[in-house]
Amino acid sequence: MSTKELEYELDLVKSTLQQLQTQVDRMNRLVHTATPIRWLALIGTGKEIWRGVDVDAYINAERDSWN
Repeated sequence: MSTKELEYELDLVKSTLQQLQTQVDRMNRLVHTATPIRWLALIGTGKEIWRGVDVDAYINAERDSWN
């Protein structure tokens, strides 16, 4: 490769790295500004839906439906 071609390739790499850094910066801002999810507060949510359901029978029926 000529020097000119190498410089062109280097410019492409630099541009790509700058674009990636921009995306990483955006993702970091999103992660740090988002409201944290309090996972432990979700324990038990929706349990009334499953009340009275035989879990083993339900799972077996689901597995049978895959075939």
